Amino acid sequence: MTRAHFLPDDRPLVLSHACAAILCDRAGLYLLQERDDIPGIWYPGHFALFGGAIEAGETPLAALRRELVEEIGIALDADRFEPALRLDIDLAGIGPRERHVYAATLEPAEIAALRLGEGAAMRWIDGDTALTGLDLAPYDALALFLHHRRARIS
Repeated sequence: MTRAHFLPDDRPLVLSHACAAILCDRAGLYLLQERDDIPGIWYPGHFALFGGAIEAGETPLAALRRELVEEIGIALDADRFEPALRLDIDLAGIGPRERHVYAATLEPAEIAALRLGEGAAMRWIDGDTALTGLDLAPYDALALFLHHRRARIS
């Protein structure tokens, strides 16, 4: 992918409250979305966690559950998710925004039922390769690193 729209695009971007999922399989591989390389989106052509904007009146977890149905066709119960990270972003002139990241492990039958509904592709990949060999959206790279190397962090 050429990432033709990453830096040259000058369309306005909306900084919303957002949610994302760190999805793993039993072997510890991570499911990542290869984002479309189209104008007007955050980090086109990059790899990212699945998730998206939190709509008015939604809790972060409800938004994540909705996004996962839309993006990969999976409906997970709320109790399957563990809070992994919350990023607070306070950009001058925009105001505070939050990014909530949750983690869940998918079972083989759930993995077999996944269907990509958004993005260019989805890919299972080990954490080391994801963090060193892919162009990851920076906020998701941080969340993935903290999850993948959590044993190092005190």
